[in-house]
Order: sequence, then structure tokens, then C-alpha cells
Amino acid sequence: MASYPSITFANNETTPIFNSNTFQTKTNQSDNVTTSSLNVLGPSNLNTVNTNTITSSGLIRANNGLNVTGGTVSFVNNAIPITAVNGVNTRITTAESNIVKLQNATSGSSATGTITTNTLTIDYNTNANQTIIVVPTANFSINISNVPTSSLYAIYTITILLNAKFFCNSIIVNGTSISMNAFGGFANLAFNASATTGFQRLYIIFAGSTTPVKVTTELISIW
Repeated sequence: MASYPSITFANNETTPIFNSNTFQTKTNQSDNVTTSSLNVLGPSNLNTVNTNTITSSGLIRANNGLNVTGGTVSFVNNAIPITAVNGVNTRITTAESNIVKLQNATSGSSATGTITTNTLTIDYNTNANQTIIVVPTANFSINISNVPTSSLYAIYTITILLNAKFFCNSIIVNGTSISMNAFGGFANLAFNASATTGFQRLYIIFAGSTTPVKVTTELISIW
């Protein structure tokens, strides 16, 4: 059985510079330890370490970033609190068919919308990238103006936070009434029976014209 050299650094010991076989002092600032072991018991400053495995019983801190170029990354269950990724537009996925488990949507600001005569009026120039918060008393219409028409192929998204179990069921875009459909069928658009509030997202779709071809929506229940 092959044996490999190893080295251990005690607490606060000044890190020697070594090579992979004899650990003799060298002038290099990095070394390969691909067939040896490295055990750091306390604070140590290493510019570069190339090795198969690094095991630590304490904190590993990357002050200038962390780059994983291959393999897998695993964590203890619930090891990363949601506050650690809040506001960074991070997407976390599972290995099964790359199903999205978390997609952060905290970017941008929010604005309070007022439903007047059962219509919520939105100016895209003012409310782009905002979440609109409303308290509807019935299903309502959205009248949105100034949606850009400079691109003939584009999708613009509106996000509405609904603080009651009602939703937008018709829409006017730049003065034109546009037909709406929904994921799972518009007739099936409804809140979960246990929901208290919810989100509605509307996707305004341009395809070859300055007038949208349709608006697709989805309703997300929260309870």
C-alpha cells in the first residue's frame, strides 16, 4: 500500500512553504498536494492549495469569492437561511430534472396600487420592475399604458400582490383590449381554498407586431 507524506499546522504557527514530497522550503508561493494530506488546526495563510480533499472542523472563509468548476455541492439540511440569499437573484435547483426549488424575486421595489371603478391603472414607465400591491374587493381589470413597442418580439411581466382572494381577469394594453389565457386554462384560474393572499403574474407577449398577441397569467396562492 502506498504511503504519502502529510503535514499538520498547529494554532497560530507560521505557515511553512513546502513541496509535495519532502515539504522542503521553497521560494514558490503555491504548491500541489494532490497525493498528500493537509491538516490546518488553526489560522493559516495559504495563497494556493491544489489537493484532492480539504477537511475542516472549523470555519472556512473565502474573502475573495468561491469558484466551483465541477462536481457537486451539498449542504446540511437547512444550513443556508433564506436571509443569506435574499436580494441576490439566486436560483437554487435540485438534481431531479433541474426542478427550480427557489428563485429569489426580491429585486426592485413595490408600489401600492388603487383600484378605481374596478380598474387598476398602471403606467409601465413608472411601475416597471415593481411589485404592485392591491386590496381588491372583486375580480378587476388592469389598464396599463406606455408598455414599450420598440421590439416586435418581447415579453413584459407584471407582478401583482393580492391582499384578498380576487384577481385580474381582463386587461387593456396601450389602449387595446387584449385576450387573456392562463396556465392550466383561464376557466380554472382560482385561489387555493386555504389561501389568504396571493401573487398574480401577467406576461404581455409581443410577436411580430406593436400590439401584444396575448397576455398569459398565472395565480400563486399563499397560506
